[in-house]
Amino acid sequence: MKFFESKVSLAAMALSLSYLSNGLSIPSMAGSSDSLSLRDTKQQQCLRIMPLGASITYGKHSTPPNGYRKALRDHLTSLNYNVDMVGSQHSGDFEDNQHEGYPGLRIDQIADKFNASSERDSKPNLFLVNAGTNDCQQNYRDMVGTSERLGDMTELIWKHSEKATIVLSTVLASYNEKKAPGANARVTALNVKIRDLAKSLKSKGRKIVLAEMNDGVLQKSDISEDGIHPTNEGYKKMADVWAKAIASAREQNFLEEPETTTMN
Repeated sequence: MKFFESKVSLAAMALSLSYLSNGLSIPSMAGSSDSLSLRDTKQQQCLRIMPLGASITYGKHSTPPNGYRKALRDHLTSLNYNVDMVGSQHSGDFEDNQHEGYPGLRIDQIADKFNASSERDSKPNLFLVNAGTNDCQQNYRDMVGTSERLGDMTELIWKHSEKATIVLSTVLASYNEKKAPGANARVTALNVKIRDLAKSLKSKGRKIVLAEMNDGVLQKSDISEDGIHPTNEGYKKMADVWAKAIASAREQNFLEEPETTTMN
């Protein structure tokens, strides 16, 4: 029996080494087969992360309001990343809980908040952008120019952190039709434009990765009763999607060490 267990252990070790040598990963979060999952054996890399968005970034309807941020941070640190989350806002019961998440705000308003933030010039090397939900809920300006405003936000980010990588997420499905008729159709249409925006910016040499949040990874059961915000389990699934996108950014050599500033 011990001989068999030894053979199994050796086989598992060989499989893990095979994954590492080929730059692949083994599932760890939310049952994903693609997420970051092996402890990094290379030199520790610093990630100065700014989560940027509205109430989902804040963590509304998670208990406590950690949202996706704590699960993602814990996962990244388990991989030997040196993580520092930055922002002027705080929510959640973990120490490194800073972000730029503003409940109820649209893309243009989030951009204004970021531009006025005391942490605007903290030079993150990684931005996690989830914005557009409130534009869809409010049917702001009949959705005219929404993706352009999102594009303007990315340019504003790079204006202040030109070496940063942006992980841009699609918008979660809406199940709030009684209060916001047509919202999910607007989400679907906006997501087409968000995917196109990410592709266009990347073709121009920008360091941007898409985090696909609306391809079935989150089900209706992962959304809270308000039809908008994830449950605790839904936020964990979001964390896994962010992790995959960050892995992709690293594979593409997008991630640079954070710049030293007077704020750090």
